[in-house]
Amino acid sequence: PAMMFAINRDTPHAREAAMLMDFVLNDPEGVRALALKRGVPVSRRALDVLGGDGLLRGLSWDGVQQVATLPNAVRESGYFEHARVRDGFIDIFEELGYGRIDVSRAGERLFEDMNRTLERVIR
Repeated sequence: PAMMFAINRDTPHAREAAMLMDFVLNDPEGVRALALKRGVPVSRRALDVLGGDGLLRGLSWDGVQQVATLPNAVRESGYFEHARVRDGFIDIFEELGYGRIDVSRAGERLFEDMNRTLERVIR
């Protein structure tokens, strides 16, 4: 996920926060306002609105389409937010972004470096 929303259990305005979340995630007007600014939504209603408006395009949408073709489901891991894992991803993506490595090498590094990092982290 590019962005996840949550309502703090201690908020005095939980109902209002839920209404706001429902608005930006499901109401056509709210969906259009948020569009793809925080990633591709998972809400079927939001996808229908954005698709109908011709807004499901670009790198984020292409990535969602590519992941959907994978033979196995991609599951979120608690280790993804581990500081060493996150830093490793950031380092590789920065090198790619600055042209220090190409896409092929970035893929190799993601596989090699992340597996090595996870071996140290998962004990």
